[in-house]
Amino acid sequence: MKHAAIATVAERLQLSWDGAAGIQARAVRRGLQRRQPAPARSLGIDETAFQRRHEYVTVVTDLERSRVLYAADDRRRESLDGFWAQWPAEHWAGIAAMAMDMWAPSIGSTRAHLPAAETKIVFDKFHIAQHAHQAVERVRRREHRALEAEGKHWLAGTKYDWLRHPDRFTLAAWREFVGFARRTLKIGRAPGP
Repeated sequence: MKHAAIATVAERLQLSWDGAAGIQARAVRRGLQRRQPAPARSLGIDETAFQRRHEYVTVVTDLERSRVLYAADDRRRESLDGFWAQWPAEHWAGIAAMAMDMWAPSIGSTRAHLPAAETKIVFDKFHIAQHAHQAVERVRRREHRALEAEGKHWLAGTKYDWLRHPDRFTLAAWREFVGFARRTLKIGRAPGP
């Protein structure tokens, strides 16, 4: 069941889906009962959507031991507050890092419960890059409109060039882009307001 969907396991073992799901549920329950709470140094928080609807679960994982510590319905602050309520505050003293996206309810709950949370919250690189890309695009759009008002179409069709990784350019395209970027354009200095 670690390597396949419940339906696949049920078919292979000639069980009903409910029978296979029941076996899995009992195994998880026994495993959780045997698990001793151990202080974790690096935790991860994520809100995950499922079933093609906007239904979410909040999941907390021990990143060093690769195991789920907590799961709750929804992605509200209260969903994560339940995680912190599981053990006394002394249990959280050893946490060095909390990796998360920039979801405000997760940040708020962590700040409320984790001592020195400001020094322990680590935002994931995907969301940081996403914010940087959005800032670059805002600057490019604003400057493109200003240049077009002057009759200059320099930035037309360059949206993805500004976001592309340098390794993804051909040498000739990179030289052309760098020359273009060195003009006195605000986009060449982005991200910025």
